[in-house]
Amino acid sequence: MVIVRDMGVDDPLGRFRRGGLSDLAMGKSHRVGVPISVYRVLNRQGLLGPRTQATPPSSRRPWVHFERANPHELWKTDVSYWYIEGWGYYYLHTILDDHSRYIITSLLYWTYRAADGIRMLDTALAAVPAADREGLQL
Repeated sequence: MVIVRDMGVDDPLGRFRRGGLSDLAMGKSHRVGVPISVYRVLNRQGLLGPRTQATPPSSRRPWVHFERANPHELWKTDVSYWYIEGWGYYYLHTILDDHSRYIITSLLYWTYRAADGIRMLDTALAAVPAADREGLQL
């Protein structure tokens, strides 16, 4: 442990930057201790800077909900894909309501084209009555 401490004090530009500590870790002519022990020794000798504290959650920027107040005001789309060995890629296109998190429609395709997205949107619009989707934002 004294070797590690002395390296930092005697050679501040550091053999540790040029391989000193890596030599220690590789067992070349020196023995090395457990990392937590090295930390404790360096800390006791005052060779470590002050520890920074994580900012408390209360001082961080508050989390903002972008959730809509009523159903069918905003729909969100998502495409997930999987590779199936021997079969290729499959794409799951999903539309869900932002307010209720209800899945309006979900279709599985083996292609990822604009036509698939349009077909999915047409299916979702047909699934929800026109009166319910007044003012809908896509």
